Amino acid sequence: DNEKYFSEPGDHAGEMETSNIMYINPDLALPVTEAGDGQTRNFKLKAIKEGWVWAQREWTKISDDTGVGNPKHATREKGKKFLEAVTNKIADFLVELDGVRLEDLYE
Repeated sequence: DNEKYFSEPGDHAGEMETSNIMYINPDLALPVTEAGDGQTRNFKLKAIKEGWVWAQREWTKISDDTGVGNPKHATREKGKKFLEAVTNKIADFLVELDGVRLEDLYE
């Protein structure tokens, strides 16, 4: 549910990833004023566009700045809120998993 935390989550180096890095290790993130707009060139093949065939993206060919998503709205605070929520959700799952015998996973 990325939209709960980000107005434009994006993909690689978009708002979500940039916010997370700003929180985890801010020295790795350039100021958003230096970031590109995340505009990309899409594949020509219909099957890939429809999503039922996958191909690895060549970052330097699909984007001028290798970003895929707009990082302009990224903030450290958004990264903190998102990562705390994700960490809590994973922790809750692990606690639940710890309380179940592997032989009894099914109802």
